[in-house]
Amino acid sequence: MRERILLKISGEALGGSAGIGYDPVFIKTLVSDIGRVYESGVDIAIVVGGGNLFRGKQAEAIGFFPASADQMGMLGTIMNGIALRDLFHRIGVPCAVLSSLACPSVCDVFSSTKGKEILHQRQILICVGGTGCPYFTTDTASVIMAASLTCSVLMKGTKFSGIFSKDPAKFTDAKHLDRVSYDQALTERLNVMDMTAFEIAQKEKLPIVVFSLFEPNPISSVLAKTCQFTVVSDKGNQMVSSC
Repeated sequence: MRERILLKISGEALGGSAGIGYDPVFIKTLVSDIGRVYESGVDIAIVVGGGNLFRGKQAEAIGFFPASADQMGMLGTIMNGIALRDLFHRIGVPCAVLSSLACPSVCDVFSSTKGKEILHQRQILICVGGTGCPYFTTDTASVIMAASLTCSVLMKGTKFSGIFSKDPAKFTDAKHLDRVSYDQALTERLNVMDMTAFEIAQKEKLPIVVFSLFEPNPISSVLAKTCQFTVVSDKGNQMVSSC
């Protein structure tokens, strides 16, 4: 069986360093790297966020109800999925978009059976709409999708090259950690992913690789083990200090 990975991309990442809208150079470079990994024979599913188009803090400031804000965020992920689909098609890489939030005039509704069929047909699968329900993050959606699609690993792209002993944005002496355990991630309440996502990953024994999307050829480099990253699994061997 071919290797099958799920790649979690935040919406903010699509906006490049600004984190808003679409950075054309960054997003095209990222799509090209994912395309090369696909051409190497790896099955790829992607869960994309919507933070480059809509943020919960905006909704809170304006006074929207939380459930409505989450629905708006899910619609943002659908827009991002369409954007990625078109860019993959531009470089000749077949892909399909499935949404957990029903939007039938735009894309089909997600099911694990349909998703596996798309991957078996050697297409990249882009999963949008989060979980389809408010109050759940796209991190939780990514773990659920990875488990339901029988992916061997979840690759979580961030601004930093993994998990550190302290917040690397605040502390210059923060040390990079190669491995941490699910228990450590939950006990230390690491903010790399939400706690529900970590709990499901632990139950499903799904390893999570945390890496930087802003390194050259980030996906290829992680798979080739030529860059820094952190693995979260049941074999973690380094303690994480509270920031």
